[in-house]
Amino acid sequence: MNSKPIEKQFWKYVLPAMLTTTLDIFYVIVDGFFVGQAVGDPGLAAINLAWPVAALCFAVAKGIGSGGAVVMSTRRGAGDEEGAERARGNTVLMLLAASAVLTVSLTFFLEPALRFLGAEGQMLELAMEYTRVVAIGCGAYVMSSGLTPLLRNRGKTVAAMCALSVSMIANVLLDALLTMVIPWGMFGAALATVISEGLSAAICAGVMLSDRKEWIRRRDLVPERKTVWNILKIGASPMGLFLSPSLVIVFSNWQCLAYGGEMAVAAYSVLSYLSGACQSLLQGVGEGVQPIISYCRGAENYAAMKRTLRKAAAMTMAMAVLAMALIFLFRGGLPDLFGTSEEVGNVICRAALFVMAALPFLGATRLLSSYFYAVDEPRLAMVMAYADPAAATPVFVFLLPMLFDLDGVWLAYPAAQAALAAAALWMLRRYHKRVAV
Repeated sequence: MNSKPIEKQFWKYVLPAMLTTTLDIFYVIVDGFFVGQAVGDPGLAAINLAWPVAALCFAVAKGIGSGGAVVMSTRRGAGDEEGAERARGNTVLMLLAASAVLTVSLTFFLEPALRFLGAEGQMLELAMEYTRVVAIGCGAYVMSSGLTPLLRNRGKTVAAMCALSVSMIANVLLDALLTMVIPWGMFGAALATVISEGLSAAICAGVMLSDRKEWIRRRDLVPERKTVWNILKIGASPMGLFLSPSLVIVFSNWQCLAYGGEMAVAAYSVLSYLSGACQSLLQGVGEGVQPIISYCRGAENYAAMKRTLRKAAAMTMAMAVLAMALIFLFRGGLPDLFGTSEEVGNVICRAALFVMAALPFLGATRLLSSYFYAVDEPRLAMVMAYADPAAATPVFVFLLPMLFDLDGVWLAYPAAQAALAAAALWMLRRYHKRVAV
């Protein structure tokens, strides 16, 4: 990578990354589609309450994988190939350790966690049925999501995209088999996802092992304190980015239960799929430019950094406008797609307009969050990653329903994203002044 072909490399990295991040969320959407058809509104509500458990596995994996990828690219940009290989080996070791810790922790604390998230009665039973499988198979989630950034930062963007594409097709077929043909309901949907994630992890590992030059050396698997700390420090931000929507779901579910009951939670389940798909698509731009920006940061090529950011911003806004138009035109078909009742469908059609309004602000916050951790500014990146679930969303989602009832829950989403976008732009301006970009 160098400054001359930067613009040509933009599309090479961004397009596969956008597809990859979007495929991640489509695992959940596919589960929701088949659960909605097979179980109905209670199943949709239960899977929405249970989703933060699975999201924790994704977030930890993305945090470690993305943190390792940034360290790799930055060291490679500075000409430190030995250090880059050490970062890759330490990242794989940390992913394996995280798989073991999460499997044990989730297995023992699953029911208390679901009760804390608001699951009771039938919804608790259905959520437990889903998350038991997730807990046992969370290693598949971790390795699939964590290895993808490593492949992308080695230039194997198409291989990473193909691994998830094959896995996605398998998930659709297995969901259909295990929920509709074999009526296993929530259990079948979870099992289909775990098997598909395991397939993705196997393909990613196979790609890494297919070229002897890409094999990880034994000495690079030995943990080095400085490298591990750098991976965790930088990875805390992308972990927050991927975990943040799930924490937002927790707060919103509580308010949905308070102001609309199970019907509102079922509607919010579909809305979270919609917002999650848009968010993943927009975040893919930031994930795609991360290797370029991190490399330029290591090489101290600040002009190329700014040029790449401007191009990414233009693309992000274009995608946000396109998504807004599609939501407006096709929001009436969402209830039928997920098999909801007419009452839930009416809520979805109204609330989708609030999701639509949030997208330009969401695009800005996701891109700038990725930019901050790509340029090795973990404090700025962590502010952006955790300000949403720790401050913005709790404030708006608890205050606005007092004024607007259930509509206040939906309005909290664009309000929080607008506040975060303003803060992100202010921090970007200060950062560029500091480094004289």
